Amino acid sequence: MQPQVHMQQSLNSLWGDFVAWFQVQIEAALVNQDYFHLAIPGGSTPEALFQFLAGPGGDVIPWNRIHFWWTDERYVPRFDSRSNFRMASEALLKPRNIPEEQIHCVKTENNEHRAAILYAIELEDTLCRRFTSIPFFDLVLLGVGEDGHIASLFPYGIVEEPHPWSVLAKHEGLTRISLPYEVIGASSRIAFLATGKRKNDIIKRVFFPKGGIDEDLPASILCRRRPDSVWFLDAAAGLSLESK
Repeated sequence: MQPQVHMQQSLNSLWGDFVAWFQVQIEAALVNQDYFHLAIPGGSTPEALFQFLAGPGGDVIPWNRIHFWWTDERYVPRFDSRSNFRMASEALLKPRNIPEEQIHCVKTENNEHRAAILYAIELEDTLCRRFTSIPFFDLVLLGVGEDGHIASLFPYGIVEEPHPWSVLAKHEGLTRISLPYEVIGASSRIAFLATGKRKNDIIKRVFFPKGGIDEDLPASILCRRRPDSVWFLDAAAGLSLESK
């Protein structure tokens, strides 16, 4: 099975494709459940998508039925400029007036181990459904770093596991709390977002690995586990796919 790729020249067209696809996923899930559970990342590309969704392009989405979670969070105060929660809050959650009860952020006011454990417990209490013992998202959105990292799972990074459903990672001197591969991979759907020519090389390495380090990239590891993942790329990021 090959990943499904959506590629457009402009970001507006790409985000339009995403909204149409996203709407289908939500409608299908809500046939059998009250809410759609979405895990979102940080980063500049997700921020651009969130800003699009906050405007008229996102008017078709039933925001009152979506619960928001985070793939990862930096261990900083919630409204620190480096916080993934702050970015999503300013770009999407506040403009869309998402109520607090639909927002499940990492509580970084606790010490890092307690924050990771409390987040994992909330995941377990809310998302371990009848058919699985692993927390189960309807959709996980992921950015891809230029080094191939996803969430806060970095190439050859050392993680600590205070709970099976959350890990602690150190990167560039900063602690991060992240979903592990097991939780991300258990999700109903996984969608990658990547834009800009700086992502071109890593996209090529994930789709056409030459072996060795390419196969050990976190994005590659997840794609092997979930070959049904969906990719949303602009033409600059996906140029290496067009040339094949």
